[in-house]
Amino acid sequence: MGDPVILAVDDEADLCILMDRILSRRGYAVTTAGGVTAALDALATMPAAPDLLITDINMPDGRGIDLAERVHEKVGDVPVLYVSGHSRAHAQSAGNVPPDCAMLEKPFLPDQLAEAVKQALSGV
Repeated sequence: MGDPVILAVDDEADLCILMDRILSRRGYAVTTAGGVTAALDALATMPAAPDLLITDINMPDGRGIDLAERVHEKVGDVPVLYVSGHSRAHAQSAGNVPPDCAMLEKPFLPDQLAEAVKQALSGV
């Protein structure tokens, strides 16, 4: 079995680059996308379903929760790690994340991202 495959989606290009570097150095195969449309395009060209979807909760072309639903429709049950500049309480009250989801608040440190990914992949 190869490296776990991650589809990382955020409209901040610098954050996509940063997530790619952090996770690639830890042995993950990372595909990045700058929004919902780009993520769905990338998903269509991936040789296999990703092992994890990391998505911002709000992007100019859609919401992460809707992207997660579309990914699940296309490839089945994939764990999701939401990232946001908003607090979990705010994101949940706005209906932008499901209850009890994996979520990481921006800004985050490399080790925080790596730990959140590890937990999301293990189902913790």
